[in-house]
Amino acid sequence: MKLRVLMLLIVFSISTIVCSKIPRKNSSNKNEIKISYWGSFEEIQAMKKIVKKIEEKYPDIKIVLEHVSVGDDPSKYTQKILTEAAAGTAPDIAFSEVNLFVDFYTKGIFVDLTPYINNDSNFSLSDYFPSVLKRFTVDGKVYILPRDVAPFAVVYYNKSLFDKEGLKYPDDNWSVNDLLRIAKKLTKRNKNGIIKQYGFYTWAWFNFIYTFGGKVVDDVDHPKKCLLNSPASVKGLQFYVDLMYKYKVMPTPSALASGYQGLFKTGKLAMYCAGIWETPQLRKGLSFDWDIVMFPKGPTGKRGFSSGGSGYGILKWCKNKDAAWKVLKMLASKDAMKDLASIGLAQPASRSLAESEVWAKSPLKPLNKKMLNKAVDYIVFDPFTPKWSFIQKNIISIELDPVFTGKKPLKPALDKVTAEIDKLLK
Repeated sequence: MKLRVLMLLIVFSISTIVCSKIPRKNSSNKNEIKISYWGSFEEIQAMKKIVKKIEEKYPDIKIVLEHVSVGDDPSKYTQKILTEAAAGTAPDIAFSEVNLFVDFYTKGIFVDLTPYINNDSNFSLSDYFPSVLKRFTVDGKVYILPRDVAPFAVVYYNKSLFDKEGLKYPDDNWSVNDLLRIAKKLTKRNKNGIIKQYGFYTWAWFNFIYTFGGKVVDDVDHPKKCLLNSPASVKGLQFYVDLMYKYKVMPTPSALASGYQGLFKTGKLAMYCAGIWETPQLRKGLSFDWDIVMFPKGPTGKRGFSSGGSGYGILKWCKNKDAAWKVLKMLASKDAMKDLASIGLAQPASRSLAESEVWAKSPLKPLNKKMLNKAVDYIVFDPFTPKWSFIQKNIISIELDPVFTGKKPLKPALDKVTAEIDKLLK
């Protein structure tokens, strides 16, 4: 572990020095603005639409789009941007997810947008959801204009399976005890006792820690101590593990060969929790009716959800920051948010837009999208430290994967994880 920590610090230091000293190579067109981003096919199409609108409004500006394929590992995007920065080919504007922003901010690659905001009488921050704007603000300086917010609070459910069992659909006031009760009734076995239909699934296990009153660290913005082995955190995470191995209503990792989306689409999974970004795929030809409900409250009524979200910022190597500011405003505008909201891919970062017919009042599935506007009040972002991505990959995953596969007990693993994380946070 000490060697891994040392290597992390060396790589971090080198990349910071490289990124700070190598200038960006000049473009042949001073009004050319390169934008890097990552996302699904639907997002690519939406980006092309908004770029067309930008170029129509500003014909003297040429937009170059760079889509980065990340698969299931968003850290590849971070690596791509930092590599381009080191090579002097960094984009002018870069997309940033709320948790990846921590690494970007630490490297100092984004421009402070506050002077542009203060000097632009046609622009205001007042309509953004405060929580996502706060994530992109450090010491009073705004580095990213939010585009969307994405609480991991979305429980998709198959209405047909509920109807078949004569069960009432869940509402936003349900509890984890309700979840367990319903999941038990919706878990079915064949004549040989093998499960053929599961009641529930989620990968968002942090939610259970928060809803049971636990915490991951003492202070998300300035973490100094890990609290994963506190009584409330242990209780919440044990409930998650028990869904798989005690109550057997949730598929174990080995039972997810076809993926949870495949199980849900084929009627073999009644409920699952993820983010709203699953919507475009679910709108395509499902044979059953479905909707969403907010992730349940904890035993004492507490709520808490991990969250994604994203926005755009200007990189410090940009040669024409005034032109980039014009582009940036349109990328994070209501008009751009509408394109993503209309296909169900992203909850707008604009509160007024999220409460409008474009989102909350939209007749398109899921019908209960409005609940996400309330869920935003309970989101918890990852701890604000550049060490967190290393911690997740090299400490949390390594120690908890054997727990989630039923090979090791939870509490000793959490004690070990907490001790290792405390060392790094010091």
